[in-house]
Amino acid sequence: MDYFGARYFSGPQGRFTGADPALFPHDITDPQSWNKYVYTRNNPLRYVDPDGADWQDVLKGVVNAFASNNVAGAGRISDSNGDFKTGQAIGDAISTVTGAVETAIGSGGEALGIGLDATGVGAVLGVPLNVAAAGLIVHGATTTGVSGVHLAQDANEAISSGSPRTKPEEIADQIEGGGYQVKPNEKGPGQEGNITITHPDDPSRKLNIRVETGPIPGSKDPVRHANVQVIKTSQSGNKRQVRNIHITEDKQ
Repeated sequence: MDYFGARYFSGPQGRFTGADPALFPHDITDPQSWNKYVYTRNNPLRYVDPDGADWQDVLKGVVNAFASNNVAGAGRISDSNGDFKTGQAIGDAISTVTGAVETAIGSGGEALGIGLDATGVGAVLGVPLNVAAAGLIVHGATTTGVSGVHLAQDANEAISSGSPRTKPEEIADQIEGGGYQVKPNEKGPGQEGNITITHPDDPSRKLNIRVETGPIPGSKDPVRHANVQVIKTSQSGNKRQVRNIHITEDKQ
């Protein structure tokens, strides 16, 4: 079987082995919507549905965001569905571009109208053109502004709710946010990295971390591992190893 993130697919059967959620939307006038074992209407090149729940989620998000941005943000839907949010981000990007194009066209029309007005006789066409161009400029600028704000919000939300943090990333965040100081040390033979971590509030305690290949307890052959040591320095200057552990690659 092949795993596609949301469920497994059976090649010999030519279908997914798990059905979509029980609350999967369906329409009595659309028989294929009742088939819970299809994916994006059997057309994954045309439709997008990462969570495997509804092939229309992304499309609905695009339509909602684009339409809403063109009426100054009215009618925008807040939905927790990830695919719908992806669609909204796409709609925000599209409307940002179309708003900018609309503003540019309006500016060109405004310039042309002013030129016609200057001829005197051309004012018959120039004045209506000025009014229409001004409307395009206002609408385009408003659409671009609203879309830009939503686009920035989409980006921030994507960052804050992105893929789960790995353990190394969590540790890095704690080090950076906790005010710890990281000092790189000279690497010894077989070492890929050698650093010392301290905190201003407790300079007597140091954390030495070395990524190296060498023997470890319980293994006769050299093993690639991280050697983590906690060193405590007494008031007299004597250093004492408080803790020493070896973390191999199979214990991430």
